[in-house]
Amino acid sequence: MSAEDAQRADPRRELERRILAWRGEPWTRAALLVLALFAGMLLYLGLRPGGAWPIRVYRFGPFWISSSALVVLAWGVVHSLRRRPFVRPERVRAFAALVLVVGVASYPIPFPSAHEGHPSRVAFHLPIGGGLPDGQQWTVLWGGDSAATNRLSMIYADRRYGLDLVVTDAEGRTRRGRSEGAEDFLAFDQPVLAPADGRVVRAHDGEADGVPGRRAEGEPLGNHLVIEVAEGEFLFLAHLKQGSIRVQVGDAVERGRELARVGSSGYSPVTPEPHLALHLQDGPEPRWGQAIPWRFRDYVADGKAIELGLPTGGMDAAGRKIGQRVRPAPAH
Repeated sequence: MSAEDAQRADPRRELERRILAWRGEPWTRAALLVLALFAGMLLYLGLRPGGAWPIRVYRFGPFWISSSALVVLAWGVVHSLRRRPFVRPERVRAFAALVLVVGVASYPIPFPSAHEGHPSRVAFHLPIGGGLPDGQQWTVLWGGDSAATNRLSMIYADRRYGLDLVVTDAEGRTRRGRSEGAEDFLAFDQPVLAPADGRVVRAHDGEADGVPGRRAEGEPLGNHLVIEVAEGEFLFLAHLKQGSIRVQVGDAVERGRELARVGSSGYSPVTPEPHLALHLQDGPEPRWGQAIPWRFRDYVADGKAIELGLPTGGMDAAGRKIGQRVRPAPAH
C-alpha cells in the first residue's frame, strides 16, 4: 500500500483532507476576504454617498487594500512552496483574486462625486483678464471632465473638475530662458480675478514663493482663497503670490474684482510651476470636500467663442501643452 493510500485509509485524516478542501487554506481564505473588502469599497464609492468618508476611502482605501493583497500574496507563495503540489485549483483562484485586486487598486480612477450630473447653477467666468503682452496667452494645462485632458481628476477628489492655468508664449513655453526663478515664469504675478460673486470664508497667506518644481513645506495649496459662491458651494483659488491677497475673511466680492496675484507657493505634483489652480467643492476645508461640476460663461477658446462650457487641457507624449488657449470674451 502506498503512503497516499495509507493516508486515505485513515478516516480521521480523510475527514481533515475534505474539510481543508472545502474550507481552503488560511491564506486562500484571507485572499477571498481581501477581494470582498475591495469589492465592498468599489460598491460603496459607486453609490456616491456624500460627506468626507468617501474621500477618505478613495484616498487611503486602495493603498491599504493593495498592500494587504501583496502581504497575502507573499504568504500564499511561501505556504504553497512548502506544501506541494504548488498548483492547486483553490490556490490558482486565490492568486488570481489577489493579482486582480493589486492591478485594479493601483490604477487611478476619477473620484465618483456625489454631485456628478448636478452642476452648479452659478454663472462662473474665467478668473483672468486681458493685458498680456503680444504672443502670450492663458493656456489650460489641466481641465475638463476626462482623464485625458485633466490629470487632476485622477488624483484629487476635491479637484475632480478643477482647472490649472498657465501663461504660454507663441512657442508654447511658460517661462523666459532657462532660469529656475519663479519670476521668470510668464504666469507669475498675473492678476487673479473673482470668477463669481461671493463671500470670502478663508484667506490663507504667508507661504513663501518657492523655487518651481521643488516640494515646499507647509500648506500644499500655498496661499489661497476660499469663496462661498452659493449655499454649500465653495470656490478655491490656490498657489497665490505671497502678500498679494487683497481681501479678508468676511468680505463680499463681486465678479471681476482683483483678489490676488499668481504665485509659486505650495506644491503641485501635476503642475510644478507657477500657475493658478481653481476648483469648486461642497465644503470649505481643503481636500475634504467633494467636487462639484461647473461651467464657465462667455470666453474664447482657441479662437472660438464659447457661451457656456468647461475649458479643457492636456499634454502630449512629448510634453507639449495642448490644452485650450483661453481669454475672456470681449464685452458687448
